[in-house]
Amino acid sequence: HTKKKTITRALLDLFIWKSTDSGATWDPTAAPAQLWYAVSTTADGSRVVAAAGATAGVGGGLYISNNGGSSFALAPSPVPNGNANLQSAAISSSGSIVACAVNGAAMYVSRDGGSTFAVPSGQPSGNWKSVAVSGDGSTVYGVIQ
Repeated sequence: HTKKKTITRALLDLFIWKSTDSGATWDPTAAPAQLWYAVSTTADGSRVVAAAGATAGVGGGLYISNNGGSSFALAPSPVPNGNANLQSAAISSSGSIVACAVNGAAMYVSRDGGSTFAVPSGQPSGNWKSVAVSGDGSTVYGVIQ
């Protein structure tokens, strides 16, 4: 019995692509055409978060899929969506913790699976470039330039 792995990718691409056979073949997801910078999934691939950058002042934002990429929706406020230059997004293995980095603004973190977001208190200011969330969600890393 061979276990297939789902792989999702988006690096400076207009579409987010998904492979359900460990990368042998690829199909586009239902994510809208954007300037995608990063994508992250839960351990089982059922939840997807993706960061899109703004191009010429248009688009950008944090997109969330709760059905393996069959549909995507913009994250709720206060995450800046539309004319927002998101650089990175990450999600814990279970999907309970979601983080995103907004260039020139802040890192936003959700502790309820993406229903609400906040800027953690005491966060340093700067140009946020990248975020990572540990599998269990207890540790969040961020890169400031």
